[in-house]
Amino acid sequence: MVTSATLLIPLAVIFILFILTDVRHHHVTAARVVFELALCVYLWLLFDMTLFPINISGDAETLAAGGYTLQGAIATRPLALWYNWQQPGSLYQIVGNGLMLAPLTMMVGGLLLRFRRLHAALGLAFGTSLFIECTQLIMNFYNLGDRTFDINDLILNTIGGLIGWLVLKAGLAIWQRV
Repeated sequence: MVTSATLLIPLAVIFILFILTDVRHHHVTAARVVFELALCVYLWLLFDMTLFPINISGDAETLAAGGYTLQGAIATRPLALWYNWQQPGSLYQIVGNGLMLAPLTMMVGGLLLRFRRLHAALGLAFGTSLFIECTQLIMNFYNLGDRTFDINDLILNTIGGLIGWLVLKAGLAIWQRV
């Protein structure tokens, strides 16, 4: 079984690259370094929640070899969750997925000016969500995990990215007035 601890080294390298870039551009401040570290920790937690653990077994037959079809691995009824929001777990799923990528667009927008534009923030949220969902689909296909590709997650994560962008813009507006 592969755990999210395997991400610590790549995320440490990303953090070091952040610092080296800051030094190169003379943007090193304690607040920026803490912000970059918080982003790396957030990414680790995000991928830990969505992709890990990965079940690797040498004797496991892949689902593809066993006549597996993608129909069971893709949840394609995007509005069913919204209509049944009072069902146990539905509200948790709506709120959780709706807020999951809000910190991403806030933090990346705080660090990089080009992600302060709406289309860039939404592209980041949608692209990240699509990456996670496609990875879950592939992992399910090869019997490495039991997650599904869910259209609801794609929609809710993108809305969460929008929420994060709105909070960032409001925070920047308040910061500039102070």
